[in-house]
Amino acid sequence: MDPIDPVVPFADIRNHNYLKGRKEMLIPMHAHFRVEDIIRFQETPKFFEVHLTIVSKNDLKAIDMIHRIEDT
Repeated sequence: MDPIDPVVPFADIRNHNYLKGRKEMLIPMHAHFRVEDIIRFQETPKFFEVHLTIVSKNDLKAIDMIHRIEDT
């Protein structure tokens, strides 16, 4: 399995999460993704919403960074 390929969600946890009505899922540990944004919840400041984008084979900048990290 190529870890840079888009991944299928590991588990849909919509009905088991702390904040009701959120569309959440678990993803495999080997998935590579880019953090687009991090937002702190005002009503529960210990929780954050993180917007992620899965890294694709065509994202040469991300692939280069992944290979550099793997080589260290």
